[in-house]
Amino acid sequence: MTFFTDIETALVDALAQSHGVAALANHVGRRSARLPSAPYVIVEPLRIRDWSVKDRSGHELRLSLALAVQGDTPEPLHALIDAAHRALAGRPSFVGGWQLVTLVPLGTRTLAPPARGDTAHGPLWQAAMDYRLRIIATQPE
Repeated sequence: MTFFTDIETALVDALAQSHGVAALANHVGRRSARLPSAPYVIVEPLRIRDWSVKDRSGHELRLSLALAVQGDTPEPLHALIDAAHRALAGRPSFVGGWQLVTLVPLGTRTLAPPARGDTAHGPLWQAAMDYRLRIIATQPE
């Protein structure tokens, strides 16, 4: 397992173990070949850049979450967005040999369902949440 997998696992766990997210989502996990039924929170694969300093390895990670709920109004989606944001704010500070220095929300986009997109459970409301994480090794190189 790489440290990227450890970081992803810690983020998925922070979301899945949040009472707010767990109460609102049927599924919290990584992207897979099949999407789960809504409501869900998917952790997309991390995008990674170097953020090393003089004596320590570091990385800047871009995290994207895909969220979806079904219903007649967007309010359940807004509640899930808020719960996911609160869960990530309470993330662990250390994962393996890495310190999470910052987690900054970059933005949230919502997508209204198409006018004729009704299903048996109502239209599908979707959102994407983007974050920037900066991590640094706890031990010098």
